[in-house]
Amino acid sequence: MAKVSLWQRVFGNTVPREVPGRINAPRVVIGGIVAGVVSRGLQHLVDDVFLGRQWDAQLVSLGRGYFGLFSGIGDIVFGLIGGILSIWLYASICPRFGAGRRTAILAGMVVWAIGTLVPNAFIMFLGNLFSRPLAEGTTLGAMGAVVIGTLAGAELYRDRTLPATWATIARKARGIEPARTSGGRDEVQN
Repeated sequence: MAKVSLWQRVFGNTVPREVPGRINAPRVVIGGIVAGVVSRGLQHLVDDVFLGRQWDAQLVSLGRGYFGLFSGIGDIVFGLIGGILSIWLYASICPRFGAGRRTAILAGMVVWAIGTLVPNAFIMFLGNLFSRPLAEGTTLGAMGAVVIGTLAGAELYRDRTLPATWATIARKARGIEPARTSGGRDEVQN
């Protein structure tokens, strides 16, 4: 029996593609818009509905009122940009990690870490501008929102090539034809 690495158990064998295709740009934009709308909608739910009173109290203690119209427009614009970036990242890493939910979650976590975790850690934790429960709540809420938004957008993204497994590529390179089993996995005929 072949030794299976932890990486293969977690991410599976559908890592490379036989012929990497180009990124389907219209699908990236469509999926990114969906990802941005879903993630901003969920983030609105977290920040305004669940944490709204805490945000209001923190902003009043800083001498500020509620975020205005331009902040709301900025939220929408940055949400759409973040959604498009997350689907672009998903499309970019699909040839390496394979298409699917695990890759979408990975792309969403990277976008969340760069776009939310690092800035929130700097502004809220190191700067002590906001209380720790508020900072943790909004940061964790954003993680769920970005990952769910990326999953939704990735469902709309379709690549131009079909995924191939490492085993299929290696067999074709050696000239061994795979036999299909009822489970859909390749098995080598000896």
